[in-house]
Order: sequence, then structure tokens, then C-alpha cells
Amino acid sequence: MNCQQCGQETAPAASFCRACGARLQLRCPSCQTPHNPGDRFCGYCGSALPEAGANDRERDGMVAPPAPVAPPFDQHDPPATPFHPYAPPAQYPAGTDAPTLGAFALGRPGGFWLRLPAYLIDVVIVAAVFLILWLVVLGQPVSSITGTLETGTEDEYDFQTLGRDGLNALLGLVYDTALITIWATTLGKRAFGLYVVRSDGSRVGPGRALARHLATILSLLILGIGFLMIAFRRDKRGLHDLICDTVVIQRRR
Repeated sequence: MNCQQCGQETAPAASFCRACGARLQLRCPSCQTPHNPGDRFCGYCGSALPEAGANDRERDGMVAPPAPVAPPFDQHDPPATPFHPYAPPAQYPAGTDAPTLGAFALGRPGGFWLRLPAYLIDVVIVAAVFLILWLVVLGQPVSSITGTLETGTEDEYDFQTLGRDGLNALLGLVYDTALITIWATTLGKRAFGLYVVRSDGSRVGPGRALARHLATILSLLILGIGFLMIAFRRDKRGLHDLICDTVVIQRRR
């Protein structure tokens, strides 16, 4: 666009001539017909007017510039904090070969010799609850636990054995699944500061906790190799942990 007073060529978005200082008259780029600020179309040829006129009006104070739009939440909000069990996270000493899974920002890998006594404590707790239910609540005889057949038929003995083993397995399943879902640990693991989380450090849901308990059966069926993997892997994950994307971490107290 040229200045109407001195003919000097001006910038498209300029409001005043930089040579003579005269206020520039807005013209249609197609037919050079003058138009008023704020017009969107030329009154003579109907062509759409450039957005530069809007920029001029904002600069001259005729209209307020649009309010700045806040960036999306993921550009300025901090990322969601992963699940954090009770104690502050343990830190690896400088220079150590620490595993790279996100869960290990919360604590060290729980090794085999920590998880073994924790497992034995859980077995004792489940066995104690079983004895209370079997002998006191259900009123079954001690012989049904020891496996001796004092009275009754073989069918009655088989039924008692099936009920005993089924109740024991059900208690272990409920105990492990419920406590890991609610507290991310069991009573035995809690004694050693061990917690079960996902590989990214988030909570383990009820479905995953149930699947992990069932996967321990597979670790046992293959001659316990699924459990021995814990002792030899750098991330201390057993076969059931790999199947269910879980990891056991040890927290400082």
C-alpha cells in the first residue's frame, strides 16, 4: 500500500506513513477502494479485506486485543505424582548400576532373601486364620487337618480334604489380593518395607493383584524357577511379576 499524501510505499500493517507521518487510508487490495476500519468486505467489489486492518485497529486502540489463551493443562501443570507408599524414596548411591524402571524412583528392588521371609510370615498368618475358621467357626475336627481318618467313610474324608484345601486357597487369594490392592503390601512384606507396584510406580488394581496371585501358581509349577528368577535378575522380578507388569520395591523407613 502507498501513502495517499507522499506516495511512499508502506508496510501492509502500518497505520501511518513512515516517510511523512500521514495517517494511511485503508484501501481494498483488489480495487483500491477506500474502506472504513472494521469492514470485513469491500463495499465496491465484495472482496474480503485483509486481516491487517484488524491489526491496525488493535494497535490504534479502536478494539481490544484478544485475551491470551492459557496453554493446555499438560504444558504448565506438573505431571501426576505416582503412587507413593509410606516412606520417602530410597536413593541409589552415585555410580551404581540402578535399574531403569520408573518404579525404582520410589525404592530399591526387593531381593529374594527379603521376599522369602516376608512370604513365610504371610503363610503363617493365612494358616492361623484358616485354623480359626476351620476348627472354631466351622467346628471341624483336628483329624481333618492332620489327614488321619478316625471315623466316617472315604467319601466323607475326601469331601473334608477338598473343603480344607479349597478354604486355604481361597483365604490366601483374598488375603494377597485385598491387601496389595488397598495397601500395596501384605503384613509380611510390610515388615521388611516391601511394596508391590506397577513397573511405572503406579498402584496395582484389584484385577492385576488377582492375576499376580494366580500367576504365582505358574511360577511354582515350573519347579519354582519363576521364584528363583528373583535372585538372578537385576530388577528382582519373578515370572509372575513379568507376566503382570509388577515389581516389588523396598522403601527406607
